[in-house]
Amino acid sequence: FIIYRLKMSGINTVYIPLLWGGFNLVKSLGNYPAGIIADSLGRKSIIISGWILYSIIYFLFGLVNSPITVTSILLLYGLYYSLTEGIERAYIADMVAPELRGSAYGLYNFAIGISALPASLLFGYIWEKFSYKAAFFTGSFLSLSALIIFLLTQDVLRTNRKER
Repeated sequence: FIIYRLKMSGINTVYIPLLWGGFNLVKSLGNYPAGIIADSLGRKSIIISGWILYSIIYFLFGLVNSPITVTSILLLYGLYYSLTEGIERAYIADMVAPELRGSAYGLYNFAIGISALPASLLFGYIWEKFSYKAAFFTGSFLSLSALIIFLLTQDVLRTNRKER
């Protein structure tokens, strides 16, 4: 959908692989500094920042139409991945007893894998039935909803871990 969004903004198809490479470069270059920041400020705060950034990015993907602006948002999307991808895994390690980490990572990856198809189908349905704007705005809203659930469940998870 992101690639299609780039195309819709007027970017020539020939440049899209180059832009996707830029996205991956930003993502890769941001991983180490994001990890350092997460180690000093705490993983939870960086994950929260990343999810807020994701929500903003998806909102902007639905709002703007200039090729330059859409390209800038794509590069910012790489920063979102830097703030969340590795740090979420490290956060799992913090939250789960060492003897359960393998199961926790398996459950984490299962949840991501099993939810990707329905999420994409819903996004595509909203895009097709309503508009790309509605799809991205919905993605933005759902990201904020997930963040609220994340924040509300932290005390429960921490309490359960201490009881073990």
